[in-house]
Parts: sequence; C-alpha cells; structure tokens
Amino acid sequence: MPLVYATRTQLVDYAPANLKTRVPDEPEATRLLTSASKDIRRATKTAIYATDVDGYPTDTAVRTAFQNATCAQALWWVANPGEEDGTAGQFTNVSIGSLSLSRGSGNGSNRGGSGGGGPRLATKAETELRDAGVLAGSIVASYLWEGWL
Repeated sequence: MPLVYATRTQLVDYAPANLKTRVPDEPEATRLLTSASKDIRRATKTAIYATDVDGYPTDTAVRTAFQNATCAQALWWVANPGEEDGTAGQFTNVSIGSLSLSRGSGNGSNRGGSGGGGPRLATKAETELRDAGVLAGSIVASYLWEGWL
C-alpha cells in the first residue's frame, strides 16, 4: 500500500479559509493526496530521516512537514487544473487562427530542489520540505568544529 502523508480531514484543516475552489470529496480527495504523496516522496528520495516500520517519518516535525507539503501540493493542483498531470503550462504561446503553439520554457524552476527532472512542487510544498531539511541543498544541522568557538 502506498504511503499517504495526509488525510482529507488534514487537507481541509490545512486549506485557507479563503480557498476559491472546494476541497474534493472522497474518493477524489484520497486519490489526490496519494498522488501528492508520491511527488513528495520522489522529491525527498535522497533525504535522510528516521522512519517507522511503515516508512513514515518518526520525527514529529518531519512528519508534519510531509503532511503539510502533501496538503499544499494537493491544494495547488486543485487551484491549478492540469498541474497534476503536467499539462498546465505546457505551452507558452497558443494561437487558434493558423494554429501556432510554442513549447514551455522547460527551465526546471520549482523542481523540488533538484534543478530539474523531479516532480514540480508547489512553492508552499517545497518550503515545508526545505524548512524541515529534507530537500537537496537543505542544511539539516550545523556543528561547531573542534577548536572553534
């Protein structure tokens, strides 16, 4: 069974009061959260953190970050149709008369800290994971070197 880092109840609690779109009902909410969890897991593939026997983070702060990032990712998809399957933003220019399409820039921005090739994370999801120190390039801990004050 795939890891799902948040429930619909947690998604509803995470959603801002002024959310313009509605949080989906079941079973769509669970499908969306499962998909978001896969992107969160992919973005944190190389992260080092303790897990329980089921694979969930044991550290409360890290587990909360995974939960919040999953909710942020799901809400971003709800607010931006086409982002979940990558079709949104696929073209930078579209013309109907004499059909003229241009591909997206492919600049790799907002790619889960990997600089491209990874899942496209919502800004809030990336922030949650980066603040928890589980994205590439995050500073997890700092230590004083021996002899330094």
